[in-house]
Amino acid sequence: MGQEFRKPKFRSTFTSRDVEVRYNDKDGVDIFATEHGLRRIIAVCEFLIKASPDVQHQHLESEGILTRESLKCCIRMFTEDEIKDF
Repeated sequence: MGQEFRKPKFRSTFTSRDVEVRYNDKDGVDIFATEHGLRRIIAVCEFLIKASPDVQHQHLESEGILTRESLKCCIRMFTEDEIKDF
């Protein structure tokens, strides 16, 4: 049987720390976020797209948006040339 669901510990103001990344009980990772948190993740992705190839990854813990209970999380963008090597 799966683990009991624990609500993410978002701050009540939703001004920061509104993303939580955690392992689920099925060999995967779950991302819980407020609308503001999802918009912050989108902003990180847009930054990576615009900054490529100078910046290839961004750590969400450096953005100050993860809850204290969250796993650390890195978003990495690969270029089309890098994908060809896979």
